[in-house]
Parts: sequence; C-alpha cells; structure tokens
Amino acid sequence: MSRCTACGSCGCKRATTAVIFRGGCAGSTRLRPAPGRALLDSWQPDVLHSHDWVAAEAGIALAKAAPRPLVATIHATEAGLWNGWITNSLSQARHDAETWLVRSATRTIVCSEAMRAEVSAALKVPADELTKVHNAVDIAAWRTTNDQQERARAELGVPSDAPLVVLAGRIEWEKSGDVAVRALPSICRARPGTHLVVAGTGSQRPTLEKLARARRVIRAVRFVGHLSESDLAALLGAADVALLPSSYEPFGMVALEAGAAGTPVVAGAAGGLPEVVANGRTGLLVTPRDSEALAAAVVAVLRDPALAAGLVLAAQRDIEGPIRLAGRGSGDREGLCRGDRRRPSAASPTQASRTWQRVRRRTRRQLIRPTSRAH
Repeated sequence: MSRCTACGSCGCKRATTAVIFRGGCAGSTRLRPAPGRALLDSWQPDVLHSHDWVAAEAGIALAKAAPRPLVATIHATEAGLWNGWITNSLSQARHDAETWLVRSATRTIVCSEAMRAEVSAALKVPADELTKVHNAVDIAAWRTTNDQQERARAELGVPSDAPLVVLAGRIEWEKSGDVAVRALPSICRARPGTHLVVAGTGSQRPTLEKLARARRVIRAVRFVGHLSESDLAALLGAADVALLPSSYEPFGMVALEAGAAGTPVVAGAAGGLPEVVANGRTGLLVTPRDSEALAAAVVAVLRDPALAAGLVLAAQRDIEGPIRLAGRGSGDREGLCRGDRRRPSAASPTQASRTWQRVRRRTRRQLIRPTSRAH
C-alpha cells in the first residue's frame, strides 16, 4: 500500500497515482491544460489535485478529460488577501477561478479552521463540505548544527552574543514587516545590539527600508532576500526569536519550521496562527499590527532564557507528534480521495466583502485571546 499522493496522508487501501497541479506565486500566469492532455494519451491517474486559482483551468479540464476525481487545495483566497474586497478586474478573475475550482472539485482541502470559515464565506461553500488538513513540516530538514548556525551569523556580521530576531516570508503588507520594524527601536532599547534579519522578497521591501531609516534602526536591519531551505534553516536555528506578525495568515508554516529549528515564536493572532501557536505554551501571540505588544513579547523572550526554552520544548513536542510529521498533516482525512462524494452546491461567483466582514467578526471571537503584553 502506498500513501495517497493527492493528499499525502489518507492511507488509501490501494495504491493511488495523481497528477498534481500547483502554480507559483499569486502573480504567476495560470497553468494550461494542453501538456496534461498529451500525458493522458499514455497514462491515466487515479485522482487529480489542483492548488489555487493558477491551476484551476488545467485541473478542471483534465479531470473531465480523464475522467477522474478532482481534489482542490485552497491555500489562500483573493478575498482574504484584500480583506474581503474584490475591487478590480484582476482580483475578480482570480476570485471567480477559485470559485470555479472549488465547485468543480470532488473534495476541497483547507489548511486550518480559519481557512474553512474563509473559503466557506468567500466562495459560498458549506463549511462541512471542506476538509481541513493541517500543513506539516519535515523536521530533519530544519535541524542544523552549531557550526551552521555560527556561520549564518558570521555571514551577516551578527556577533554570536547579539540578540537575533528573524522575520521570514514574503515582504508584503499582510505579513506586517512594517510592524516588526516599528517594534525594533523598543526592542533595541531593552536589548541593545539586537539585529532584525528579514529573509524573503516582495513589493514592500523599499517601504521597510525607508521606515527603518526613519526610525533610525537601519543599521540593525539586514535584508537578505530569498534563501534556500538549508540556509533559512541555519538562520532560524541561529535566531533567538522568530517573528510572524502577520495580519493575514491562513496557516503559518514558518511557526512549524522555527519550532523544528529550535527557535521560539512570537506571532500575530491572525487566521490560522492560533491553531499552530498555543499562546503561552508553544509561543506568544499578540494583537495583529500592534508594534508595542510585539516588542514587549520579543523582549520577554530575549530576557528570559527559561521561557524561551520552555516554548521551544513544547513546540517541538507538538511538532514531533503524529499530526505534524511531514506527509501526515492533521485533520479530516477520511474519504479525501473518494470519487463518490457530492460536489459543493452551485452558486454564482459574487463579491465577498459583506459576507467576509461577517465571518471575520465571527471567527475573531473564536480565536485564542491574544496577549497585549508578554507574560
């Protein structure tokens, strides 16, 4: 018996082969079905798996041509990225493609309860027709040696005894890099010599550089661009704190990666992050876009080695459990690859703003209450 390659976790009773379509970043052009049609002339999959709007057309067309069940994974929605507002033709086209994909799929996967609520509201799909499968992490890939960590610091010019805070991810507004930079002066006053390393690329980098100069902390900030997984693992392992101050975060994969690397996490209580970070046990959560609360939490971790060690130990226990191992994401796994499940009820794609505001109010009450200060 082989693990189902469509979901990586469900333990099907027969070997299952799949064609998996996954696009790149949100700016990528969508995938076309023509190459896949040629593949079907010589090979038949058991299931097709499409990720997000970029792969909707290819997945739907080939599922019909095969014909085979189509599984969709929605990692984020256009409505969520824009706080519920679909205000231009490009966003509307992406939103419509997401809706088309979900309503064409036999089953749709989301990565968190927050995303279940979001997809249900934004794409008009009953929540019980969505399957939650938490993301997982390859633990071994994120564990590094002391030599690798020391080399990472040396290459950045960060002394071995200097506090190191790392923000890893796309440099976009929803990742709240500006909040991290605004918090840095307070962190540096409390812990002189602190360095903030921003690993990633995105449209907001010039804004963050300008803000760092205005706040007079530009010498304490390093922008290192995109890193390979091994280099990022060494950087996270060398860090004293990993930041995820996001205001929109469907899951928060960096929290798992940082935990595997042995680094405590301070995160914004947004989206799926409260499902990944247990506040006060495996990390600290703060109110999204609150730079003072973020600074206080970071300083608390930097000042208290016992707190930092306890957070890491608890996080690693969670990560090493069966629900977090790579290829065994937690969630609703039963029937994920069955072809006899009914498809979601049909409805016309519409702008999601009013519905989205209602669901934000509803899900906000369900989140773990964030701390305004570390404790």
